[in-house]
Amino acid sequence: MCVGLCELANVERSNLYLKLFKLVFGSVSLLANENEQMLKVSCRLNVVNTVYIIYSFVNILEIFSHYFSTVNYILKRYFTNKKSLMLFLEIVG
Repeated sequence: MCVGLCELANVERSNLYLKLFKLVFGSVSLLANENEQMLKVSCRLNVVNTVYIIYSFVNILEIFSHYFSTVNYILKRYFTNKKSLMLFLEIVG
């Protein structure tokens, strides 16, 4: 139930951000001289923050990739047949 409500809240938040984005950049196109200087700082910060978030996400993906390759190596090395793998899963699981 919470998942549906959370997804609805995320959609509503995304729609609000989109409307604000259109409003802000629409004002820049209508009143370019008055608003452009003010928005330069905000745009720079938003771009820098976005790049930082993307960089962090890539690092997380690299960590998971290393983890899964290690798990894959262990499974291939120690569980050469289905029977030994199933026995291990029974013990662990």
